[in-house]
Amino acid sequence: MDKHKLLAEFLDTWPIDRLRTMALEEYTNLNKNDSFCYWLEQRTNELGGITGGSSFKFGIYKRNNTEKEISTSNGLTDGEYAWFEKYGQKRDEAFQKVKNIIVQIAEFATNKEFDKIEEIDLGESTKWKIAFMYSDFQLINTFSKDMVCSILDFLQIEYSYDESRFSLSNKILSQKNKDEDYFDFGSKFWNETLISQGLKKILTKLGERVLPYFDIMDRIVENFNLEPNNEKYYFSYNSKELIFTIGQRYIWNLTKNEYKYISLTKNEEIAETFGRENQDPDAFLNYSKNPENFSTIFDRISLSIKNELEGTIKASHRNQNKKDLQELVFNKEFRSKILYNKRRLFIQWLSKQFEEKNGTNNSYVRAIDILSELLKIDLFTISEIEFFRNLYEDLILNQKDELGKYYYEKAISYGRDGFYSAAIQMYINFLSSDKNQLNEPIPAYTMNTKTSLNQILYGPPGTGKTYNTINKAVQIANSGFIVDDSLNANEKRKLIKDEYLRLVDVGQIVFTTFHQSMTYEDFIEGIKPVIEENEDGAKSVVYEVKNGIFKEICKNAEQPQFEKLAVVKDYSFDDAFNDLVLEANQKLENNEQLFLPILTENLGLKIVGISDRGNLILKPIYSDDAKEYTVSYSRAEKLQQAYPDLSVVKNIDKEFRAVIGGSNSTAYWSVLNYINNKINLEKKSISQSVSLPLKPYVLIIDEINRGNVSQIFGELITLIEEDKRLGNDEAIEVTLPYSKEKFGVPSNLYIIGTMNTADRSVEALDSALRRRFVFEEIPPKYDLAGLQQELLGFKAADILETINQRIEKLLDRDHQIGHAYFINKNESTFIDSFYKNIIPLLQEYFFGDYGKIGLVLGAGFIRKMEQDSVFANFEHLDYSQFEEKESYEIINHRNSFERFKEAIQLLMNR
Repeated sequence: MDKHKLLAEFLDTWPIDRLRTMALEEYTNLNKNDSFCYWLEQRTNELGGITGGSSFKFGIYKRNNTEKEISTSNGLTDGEYAWFEKYGQKRDEAFQKVKNIIVQIAEFATNKEFDKIEEIDLGESTKWKIAFMYSDFQLINTFSKDMVCSILDFLQIEYSYDESRFSLSNKILSQKNKDEDYFDFGSKFWNETLISQGLKKILTKLGERVLPYFDIMDRIVENFNLEPNNEKYYFSYNSKELIFTIGQRYIWNLTKNEYKYISLTKNEEIAETFGRENQDPDAFLNYSKNPENFSTIFDRISLSIKNELEGTIKASHRNQNKKDLQELVFNKEFRSKILYNKRRLFIQWLSKQFEEKNGTNNSYVRAIDILSELLKIDLFTISEIEFFRNLYEDLILNQKDELGKYYYEKAISYGRDGFYSAAIQMYINFLSSDKNQLNEPIPAYTMNTKTSLNQILYGPPGTGKTYNTINKAVQIANSGFIVDDSLNANEKRKLIKDEYLRLVDVGQIVFTTFHQSMTYEDFIEGIKPVIEENEDGAKSVVYEVKNGIFKEICKNAEQPQFEKLAVVKDYSFDDAFNDLVLEANQKLENNEQLFLPILTENLGLKIVGISDRGNLILKPIYSDDAKEYTVSYSRAEKLQQAYPDLSVVKNIDKEFRAVIGGSNSTAYWSVLNYINNKINLEKKSISQSVSLPLKPYVLIIDEINRGNVSQIFGELITLIEEDKRLGNDEAIEVTLPYSKEKFGVPSNLYIIGTMNTADRSVEALDSALRRRFVFEEIPPKYDLAGLQQELLGFKAADILETINQRIEKLLDRDHQIGHAYFINKNESTFIDSFYKNIIPLLQEYFFGDYGKIGLVLGAGFIRKMEQDSVFANFEHLDYSQFEEKESYEIINHRNSFERFKEAIQLLMNR
């Protein structure tokens, strides 16, 4: 049926006036063709689905099986109908309240007052399906908020989970083309594999530990030819764990604290057994916190998988297979889009800067997560550095204000101790980093860089090679340095030069020039004489090993940088619950029981066991025959999130029930009391010297081709290769000949060389050096603004291009003349440059062959000398040859502007 007609039919059948007078039998009955609930759930399912789940989602419903007891703790029934207790004690009272709610939703949606629907108390999907039906296409036809957010993730649109449903819908609908049918647009997302918010949260919690997890998963898929939707296995997750199961057995799982893997033998200190009752185990589920060798784990898993696949026909809980996790396993391209978001890249980047054990990484990420919550926007979806610079400035001013806009009650120290600004500064460093490849997946344990570590700028004289090395060196050494575009060229250049000189002063940039007498001893290390004078004034010469230019900058680049920061030691609910389980287990192993106090003095509960699912089993201390109570992880976590401070709880039965439903409140209070005390004790702000990222260092080698590179670099020529640098898998160190020290080249040292092609061509350069450097040609440029001025009736660019075309014909392109001799010249300075720079260069290029110089400059600058015989009267075999040899001279027009202008006209063939 046409979807627009179906919607119109619904609105014709259920106008708001009918809703106001609707009877209970019209709202819900077992004649499923005409009730409002059946229309909403089944007959309009094509417009957007809310099928499945409990019928309590409608607030009140007519029961199909009146014999079966209702399992909902806050539900009531009179046998024929069931409803939530919150709507009333009697069915008529409950229905009247539900009906009023339905009418309110329809009226608010019709009047476009969507924000008022947010607070209405009815099943989430039911509420927004009703709102959509009466909204005139102002809402997206997806009714789960999590699913709406998953669509926004798919569209890569920024949002905050706290935004209103109308705002989130608007962001999706803004992507609809003007002529695109509403239902065609809305339903196309139903066919996409979307990442659920549950999977998104667990992936975030697991951090970069998921990378080796999926590496192993890839190898399992490849080696055993696994395929999607196979009945023998499934992929699942919960709030704590990624799960891969074959049959009924866990194969390869991941939690925040450990990897779990199946094997035929017990390989870890903690392992569960798999096998039939009363028989020896035939497999083990091993728990490994931080595996040293994932290849070994894969080998162990492989030996077990074959058995599990052969012994399985269909997995018992195949219905638990999660399509989004399955897609991550089998679709690597899809996985890259999901895993390599900026939050994850930031965590990876931090892991290279700090040791994981000091907790700094988690604290930085946690600080930004808190700021995202306070600002109601996911900061990890923002790329503009300027946004974070402005945020940083505001944090400096306001983060310490008690009860101010950055006050966060659960972690006051983040603002008080200035950790928010420290985290944002670190994130700015990350966004500015050369290693920050936001659009490319970064494989685990590798480093990507945009700028080559070794590069040579080559070109003829005057093309700006040294000029460009300054720009490049500043850009590398201080990537956050920005010059205001509104400044003129001279002002910009001055700022760049000032920053360059500052970086030189602090040793982050070092400049040197190679020459024919440069040696290994000057560049790496050597024995140098030192004159010493004793107390009597007698002088003697001693010899010491001195570091050369290269070794010195390498040593400086390796020096760690530290900053004193207030670091929040992160200690979460997970940590406290795990510690409680660990402490209870230790007691049980010693035939003791952990005592947990309760509100009543001298009474309490003892932990008598841990269930297979990791839940706590408690008993009152006064009797061994007392009833046992179970405290589950998930319920305890919900309570802790609701009540991080138990002192605010006045009625534990009532207030706990509102959060987790029916339970033994005393048992949960005792566990929560332990956890909150543990978190408050462990979670504190400490002052700590934090290791900062290593700064980039830059060595500029001017005229690199003028030195004997093989002699100067010696055995270190191999060490400058990117993959041979310290910290990489193929890193190499050598023992230096004089100091006998181990030496390697750090990965944060950049080498920029310049090469004048007129001195020596690129082809003639030492091949060992050529292989290890990236070459960037800096040719003469004719389109620069400073070359468009007229000089003596011709554009400076045209004069330069004419000269270079002739040089290239007579010699080659390596001997052209650079634009530096022509740029921003007036007629007076141009004449001066012509005689001081251009003509001497040509004389050097052509070795005094003035005839060729004349072919370049023309008769206005070079003339043939007419003269009588200059030789003495002496007989010589080749006398006539010498006598006939032509001589030329350079015509000097420095003092005659008009004659110089005429010479330029001749040069340009005018």
